[in-house]
Amino acid sequence: MRFADWPALLAVMLAIALPLMAEAGRSLRRRRAEKGVSGREESDQFASSALALLGLLIAFTFSMASERFETRRELVVAEANAISTAYLRSQLFDEPSRSRLSADFADYVRARPAFVAAGLDKARLDAADAQLAAIQARIWADTRAAIRTPTGQSLTVGVLMATNEMFDLAASQRAALDARVPFGVRLSLSVFALITAGMVGWSLEGKWPRRPLAPLALFVMVAFAIGLIADLDQPRGGLITVPQGPMEAVARQVLADQAAQAPPAAEAPIAAQPER
Repeated sequence: MRFADWPALLAVMLAIALPLMAEAGRSLRRRRAEKGVSGREESDQFASSALALLGLLIAFTFSMASERFETRRELVVAEANAISTAYLRSQLFDEPSRSRLSADFADYVRARPAFVAAGLDKARLDAADAQLAAIQARIWADTRAAIRTPTGQSLTVGVLMATNEMFDLAASQRAALDARVPFGVRLSLSVFALITAGMVGWSLEGKWPRRPLAPLALFVMVAFAIGLIADLDQPRGGLITVPQGPMEAVARQVLADQAAQAPPAAEAPIAAQPER
């Protein structure tokens, strides 16, 4: 199983574990009842309070995960816009600066998919970052040379601001990849759900055989809510992924422009026919 599939696995495991914990709580309550220990009203109140607290914890964690997901989505759009702006402004330079920067930007948009394809593999992410840094250094050097030309001096501020924003957003994307719901919060949510299931089973002793579907449906909903949080919090893979459409669109634009600017290939000379 791929690492990207673990949120679904977590949901399935909890969907199995929560009813088992409820059954364990029910069995423990039955053994206590056989010994003459009562306290049903108190246990019902505790179970209701635990369910309410579990709902609040799920809502809080879901809010954290969805906020991080939305940030990653917005960064993709922002970086695509920054690349498009920086590229279009670079086309205002005269030759040969324009052609050199066009080739640099084409290499840049070709390199960005490697960052997405790396997933959470640190070695591949570091390699993608190193490749991107080399292209950024080349873009910066060619931009510096271009703004020193007579026609490029008037473009200095606009070009440098757009290029700098493009580089900053690439770094922000890497930072957003590491910004996840803390592991302690995710672990606490799962543990709290298991404890709550045991308390619900404890409070339902004597009622469970007559109406098992309602608590089972509740446990399945809790399990898949936690699985959804894990999927939202996972930056790469899973059922919910950050759409890369804006980056793909700007890459097509840059590559199409660069292909259109490329000089046509020289035609091969036609060999002279020997005289007869």
